[in-house]
Amino acid sequence: GGGGVVGAGTSAGGVGDGDGGGASPGSSVASLNSLLCEKANGSSSGGDGSSGSSSGGEAGGAGRGSGGAGGGRSGKGKMISGAARTAGGGEITGEAGANAGAAAGTGAGDGYPYDCILWVMTDMVEETQSCLLHPLRELAVSIAKAVIASEKIRCEKEPSSDVEFPSASGSKSTPRLSISAEILNLVGPVAQCKEGETQELLAMRRMWHVLSLVETEKQRASGFHVDQTCYPEEVKPATKAELPLMLASYDLFRNFFLMIRQGPLMASLFAFLKRAGTANLSNIIEQYIWAIWSSHADDRVIVMLEEGARLTKTKGYQKAVECYTKILAIDPNFPEAWNRRATANFYMGNTEQALSDADTGIRLEPRHFGCWSGRGLIYMLVRKYAEALKSFQKAVEISPWMIKTSIGNNLIVCRTAMQGSLA
Repeated sequence: GGGGVVGAGTSAGGVGDGDGGGASPGSSVASLNSLLCEKANGSSSGGDGSSGSSSGGEAGGAGRGSGGAGGGRSGKGKMISGAARTAGGGEITGEAGANAGAAAGTGAGDGYPYDCILWVMTDMVEETQSCLLHPLRELAVSIAKAVIASEKIRCEKEPSSDVEFPSASGSKSTPRLSISAEILNLVGPVAQCKEGETQELLAMRRMWHVLSLVETEKQRASGFHVDQTCYPEEVKPATKAELPLMLASYDLFRNFFLMIRQGPLMASLFAFLKRAGTANLSNIIEQYIWAIWSSHADDRVIVMLEEGARLTKTKGYQKAVECYTKILAIDPNFPEAWNRRATANFYMGNTEQALSDADTGIRLEPRHFGCWSGRGLIYMLVRKYAEALKSFQKAVEISPWMIKTSIGNNLIVCRTAMQGSLA
């Protein structure tokens, strides 16, 4: 588990029926503008002398592309104001300007249009520790603000940005959504989700789709080969003007995962995993956990983690081991690197080292069901079925729906082998 730059992979799976569908870009913008204004409380000042009030009505303020200082917290701290940095320059005023200012960061010159508003999500963690819905909503709002501002600039610079592509038959042209419009369609309903497990599932599915899209663009920007099969059929790859937005959104996700990994929400996520009512829900929660486990603050670690995954997939196990060893030299307390090195050693037949790596991963993260299941496979290989059984049982205790995977069969094999030895 846990491929991809931040451990998410590039395939999100289907959103599923009954999630409310996607709103049109126009309706998403309108409803989100209303939501963003409701989040402001008190007064906020825009950058470079422009200002406006944001008390629940239309928000003022201006976003300027020249780069400037990000604003402070307004009222309860649910909205940021200030000068918005944009990739292409230009100025946004009125409500869109307030949205751009809300998404603005501090400093200039790094080429990113918006910075992560991690403190907003941290506030949400303090308010609730029950589930991911609240921080996911905040993440969705942050991305929506960036898209609204970015689309405003892009449309002004590229008024004829809609492109028609040949259909599969080649006889007709089929208009397709820009990737920004698709992301807005996905985050719009998430930003307005109410309480409840069904709503949380909707939010998790949709935000996973967004992550899949922005991670694909991150891979493309990093020089990896990406073709149209990596995108939904109806969605166009990011244009040059949209790419900064994709990279900024990727960083939002990365900081989101780091925030969860280092905070109290991780325990709530495992509790949610244990009570998951369906295999589908369990799988989605597991995907988020893998992504969180694979997150790291050091860019070098992320690059090497991805390279190690690629080497393991192509059976370059020795080089993968060397890659993970370099990661552990940087951060010996990174459980996922121990887990992945255990996997590579296992495939090489280095059972003692693989077991040692898995045990270290478990010591650092006792809930690592990947390490526990790997430990079980190692013990099965050396015919120590009692230890293998304990390891598989521990993995299932942490993630009950794993019983429906190959681990369920492994449990049967271990019990049968133990009964045979007793006979």
